[in-house]
Amino acid sequence: LKHTAHLAVGQRGMGGCESCASGRRKEVERLIDDAKRHGDCRNLRDAIRQAEAEGMDVLAARQLYAEMAKQERQSPERAQEMLRWAASTQDGVILRQVIEEVETLCPDSLSLVPARKRLQEYQEEIKRKICRTQDTQKLSLFLDRARQMGIPSAELGEHFRRFEEGAARASKSSIAEPPVAL
Repeated sequence: LKHTAHLAVGQRGMGGCESCASGRRKEVERLIDDAKRHGDCRNLRDAIRQAEAEGMDVLAARQLYAEMAKQERQSPERAQEMLRWAASTQDGVILRQVIEEVETLCPDSLSLVPARKRLQEYQEEIKRKICRTQDTQKLSLFLDRARQMGIPSAELGEHFRRFEEGAARASKSSIAEPPVAL
């Protein structure tokens, strides 16, 4: 009877008395404090969700969570994991982007050495494809990927000229000639 006499206001359909709601809020506050104290990003995120469900103000906890998540993403351990993942994609463009990010976050990371070597292998592979292809569309694609992989335009200049010549020839051959009268 005691618990049903004072219904909590604004409990979004959860019902219960003020005493129970207060207990839930205290429990959520404890969860947030524990997660903050232990630096546990995942537990803090879960506690924030519970606090929001209780209608609590979680702005400070959200700001702390954002900072903790940022630090976690930028840790040297995470950098190594990111480089391994990028290498596993077998995509030179992605690998270059991740290398650039890791160079900014952890310029002394030992994982950068094998990643750069792998990127260089991808660059050499795309250069070989560029040299071998006669197809203008493929050449365009390969040149674009080569630039995205960080190959300087100066190294690709001859191939850009070849592409432009091929495109010009294709354009001329696609112009319809007047029909021949029989």
